[in-house]
Amino acid sequence: MSTPHVKFKLGLDTDKGEIGTRYNRSEVNKGLKKVVEDLANKINVKDIYSKTDRIKYIDSIPENELPKITKPSQFKSFDSKPNLDEKIKRPKSTPPSIARSRLIPKECVLSIGDKRLNNIYHELKNISVDDFPNAVSVLFRVFLELSVDYLILKENLSVSIKGSKRTGDDALWGSLAAKIGSVSDFFEKRKIFNKRELTPIRASIQSRKSLVEASIHTLHEYVHNHHFNPVSTDLKRTWDNYEKFIKVIWS
Repeated sequence: MSTPHVKFKLGLDTDKGEIGTRYNRSEVNKGLKKVVEDLANKINVKDIYSKTDRIKYIDSIPENELPKITKPSQFKSFDSKPNLDEKIKRPKSTPPSIARSRLIPKECVLSIGDKRLNNIYHELKNISVDDFPNAVSVLFRVFLELSVDYLILKENLSVSIKGSKRTGDDALWGSLAAKIGSVSDFFEKRKIFNKRELTPIRASIQSRKSLVEASIHTLHEYVHNHHFNPVSTDLKRTWDNYEKFIKVIWS
C-alpha cells in the first residue's frame, strides 16, 4: 500500500488514513482477490520486499484480473457501511417448532372448502396459544374432530361403535379415538402413510394410560375436566404430531 503504482493498478486510494476506492467496488474486488490468492499460494514477502519487486509483481497480473480504471468518483472508505446488495446474508438456525406463538405454524397452509372449518382454521392461526391456551385447546379439539368427520362422510368410512361397524351419519356418533383410527386405517390402506408415519397418531388414541402429549384423552380432558389446565407447549407439540395427518385430510 506504500507503493503508489500498486494502489493505482488495484484501484485503491487513501483519505485521512482510511483505505478505500473511487471506482466500482466489484471491479476493485477482482484485483484484491487475485493478490490475496497469490499471497496465500504463490508469492512470499521476500518476492515483493522492494518497491521494484512490487511494481514488477503488480504489472505481471493480467488486465482482466485487475479493475477497469475509469473516471474516478467520490471516495468510499472500506470501513463505511456497504450497500444493501453488498451485505453478506448469513444463514440463521431454524428455531424450535414450539418457539412459535400460534398453534398452527404460519408456513402451514390449508385449503379448506368447508366454511365453518375454514373459519376455525384461521382463528387458530391468529389466536396466541401462549396467551389463550384454554380457548385454543377447545377450538383445536373441535377442529380435529370435525375435520375427521368431514373425511369419514366424504369417503363413506366405517367406524366401530360398541362392536358394530357404522357408516354415514351414524359413524359420527363414534368416539373421536375410534374415528381417528378409522381414518388412519384408510390412509394406510391407500398407502398415503405407512405404519411408522402413523405411529404417533395411533399412540395418541390408545388407552388413557398413554403418556403421549398428543393423547386424545388429554384433548378430551381439556374440554370436560375443569381441573385439567392446558399447556401451550403441549398443544403445539400435539399439532406438530397431527399436522401431516390434518394436511392430508384437506388436500
